Amino acid sequence: MPVARVATPTAAAEVRRFLDTCGIRSTTAPCPRRRLSRSPWRLQILVFAEEAGRARRLVNAWTLPAADERAGR
Repeated sequence: MPVARVATPTAAAEVRRFLDTCGIRSTTAPCPRRRLSRSPWRLQILVFAEEAGRARRLVNAWTLPAADERAGR
């Protein structure tokens, strides 16, 4: 199950390292190309289905506060 989409292999490695420290195994795969417009996301982080909910919550908690801070919130 995909839990995150990233633009660079470096970002993918960082998310995977974070998930690994939380005890969640993951892998990286290319993002599917569904639209004609070019998406900034090149890679997706995949985890096993039983760990997907927990992994999504962890990644969101880890990344979203930084996005909110940059937006001036």
